[in-house]
Amino acid sequence: MLEFGGYERDAGAFSITVRDAKNPDLGSLSLIFTDNPVALRQWVVTDPQRGVTRVTLSDVRLDPTLNRDLFVFNRFDRSTK
Repeated sequence: MLEFGGYERDAGAFSITVRDAKNPDLGSLSLIFTDNPVALRQWVVTDPQRGVTRVTLSDVRLDPTLNRDLFVFNRFDRSTK
């Protein structure tokens, strides 16, 4: 179960932090949104050793046209020929 770990507001943005209610020492996840319009722009994962992984979204496009070849899975052939 997740618990609310905090809320912060900055100029033009806000963040919400959550963590495991039963194991808060396992780290946390913070989601950072822009204000107007509200959109996810970044997430930050803090691990149990206080290491931080930050993922920032840029040049976000809604409903882009994607090449179908991006979603083709090619199996690795382990047989010897």
